[in-house]
Amino acid sequence: MKNRNNIIAAFVIPLSIGLIVAFFQFILPGLVDKEKKEMTFSVSSPISLIDNNITKDLDLKINDVKTQNLYSCQVEIENTGKVPLKNTPASILYQLVDSAFIIYNTNIETFPKYEFGKITESKTKDKIRLIIELLNPNDKIILSILSNKNLKPDFYSKVEGMELVEKTNDKKENSIFSIILAIMASGISIFLLAFFQSKGYISFDINGIKINFDTLNNAKSESGLKVLFATYGKDDKIKDVASILNSKIIDNHLNIKADNLLFGDPALNVPKELKVVYSNGKEINTIRINEGDELELPNSSKKRLPNSENQITPP
Repeated sequence: MKNRNNIIAAFVIPLSIGLIVAFFQFILPGLVDKEKKEMTFSVSSPISLIDNNITKDLDLKINDVKTQNLYSCQVEIENTGKVPLKNTPASILYQLVDSAFIIYNTNIETFPKYEFGKITESKTKDKIRLIIELLNPNDKIILSILSNKNLKPDFYSKVEGMELVEKTNDKKENSIFSIILAIMASGISIFLLAFFQSKGYISFDINGIKINFDTLNNAKSESGLKVLFATYGKDDKIKDVASILNSKIIDNHLNIKADNLLFGDPALNVPKELKVVYSNGKEINTIRINEGDELELPNSSKKRLPNSENQITPP
């Protein structure tokens, strides 16, 4: 009997203690986590989408508002808990903004992409508010924001019993991972600019001539004389004639007469004008001449557009 008691004391009691410890350490937290409400968020630092070295001398407009800056910021929201979050409010607030601050546009992307709960969005000058109808575990929302200031917003959300957690980068991440993140951030910024341009949310205006930003940015790699954009006509009755002008360039020189014989007549019985944005090497200029005048590039002495005397030299 004594030996039997010793066996119990040597094996059964430690085993029981081990089972109790395992229960509290592994099983109980899992049972509690089944009802865990948790939202994780991250706010990226703004990324500049415009090179000021290119745009500093341009009359640049975004949504018909003059500006020299365009910044992209991303807010990521994810349900990292164990239960669905219903009718969850989320506020993105810009602090200490001035009267010149503008939120140009926002774009919401969801994961999964389809069959996602309704998201109601409202905006004021310095705040974006979302009401998320349903956010299931592991569901994610990415809100992309375009503004004219290098400002990082704050994020707020509150639901009864929900823990709000800010996602932070691991301080011990290696340099290779940091490089990958930087490349991804650059790719995302390029994608966002292309997306908003393709949707027509952003329009660029250079001294009265609308121009594609990608074409302007790529001009720095061009060599010789090249017409980037050109229109012939009056007011809204105009024709794109850039391809015609480029076909007339011989040995980096262009000399033509601006008339209906060359371009056609987009505005009958109305005096027309030719507006041109052209690059010569890395220099970009704008010029305007009246119908019947001669255009000579690159050494033209004709009347230039207002404020177009300054040459714009992309880096």
